[in-house]
Amino acid sequence: MSGEKIANDQELLKKARPTKEARTAFVDNVKKKLASKRLADNFSVRGPSVFFTEVDEAKVTEDHFIKKWRLERVRINLTKLLAEMPDTIIYGVELVPYPNNAAEMSDEDFEAYLAQQGFKDFDAFRAAKQRPLTLAEVRAYTKRTPKSMWKHYSVEHHTGRFYAANVPHAFIITPTGQIPFKYIEFIND
Repeated sequence: MSGEKIANDQELLKKARPTKEARTAFVDNVKKKLASKRLADNFSVRGPSVFFTEVDEAKVTEDHFIKKWRLERVRINLTKLLAEMPDTIIYGVELVPYPNNAAEMSDEDFEAYLAQQGFKDFDAFRAAKQRPLTLAEVRAYTKRTPKSMWKHYSVEHHTGRFYAANVPHAFIITPTGQIPFKYIEFIND
């Protein structure tokens, strides 16, 4: 389910965030992201976040949110979902890596980095980094190895702060704000 759907359903919200403080923080975060002009922020709460492949276990330490939150792995039948819910959007994010030291870079150094990566400016970089994906593009991502998908994720810089920074992933935004159960397959360890 989307964060938006959970935030608007008191019963679901209590299950997802058992304490009052956690519920308040969650709802405030959802409202902030829905009001954001950045599509990636907005879409991040309008549909569940999904990876294209398994995770790189070497990068998912005990401090990573995947293990801290004890998340269940599932597989989604996108072909069937898109056939039956054609208005669904698959919005890709982190499709191009951001330099891990970007916060320490000067504007000139960052512009040089962008040029070195083949981008004429930040808008071109952003357009490549996050955008709607076709089913063919999704299939291409699913053929990559977990190691290649997670190669720019920095355990040092990202663990405990970011769920999937520099890891290509997507948000699946259905008209209902959730992925119906019939499209989900649970994966047993």
